[in-house]
This record gives sequence, C-alpha cells and structure tokens, in this order.
Amino acid sequence: QQIVRPEDEKYFTLEAVNAKLLSSEYGQKHYFYNDFKGLKNLPNNYYLDAESHIHFLFGQYEIAPYVVGIIDIDMEKTAK
Repeated sequence: QQIVRPEDEKYFTLEAVNAKLLSSEYGQKHYFYNDFKGLKNLPNNYYLDAESHIHFLFGQYEIAPYVVGIIDIDMEKTAK
C-alpha cells in the first residue's frame, strides 16, 4: 500500500486483484484449483518490474497445482 499512488488505490483492492486473477490466462484456462473462488486477503508477494508495474506472485500449490508453476500477475499499474 505504501508504493501505490493514492489515485491508483482502487486498482489494488482485493476485488480488483481477484478480478485480474480470474480474467488472466490462468483463470480463463481453469488452471486454479477447482474450489478457488478468489483470494480472501491481499497477496504479500510482489515486485516492481523495469517499467514500475506492480506484479503479484503466487507460489506453487498456493492457488493452483504444482504443474502450473509460479503465477505472476501484472497489475499493469505503476508505483509512485
């Protein structure tokens, strides 16, 4: 929350992150666990890429089977 510009906070709500996950390639191809309906808490693992886009990372077994690998969701918004 400290790296997000105040005007962009609405893009990083739990609802926004879940919508991005479910509309991503992973969600569209049903890679998540069958009972996955979305996150209950904001993710803890993130990084900024070279363009200052915020990405959320999910480890193997966290929201999908091991075979899917590490899931990297680019929120397509920039940090401060």
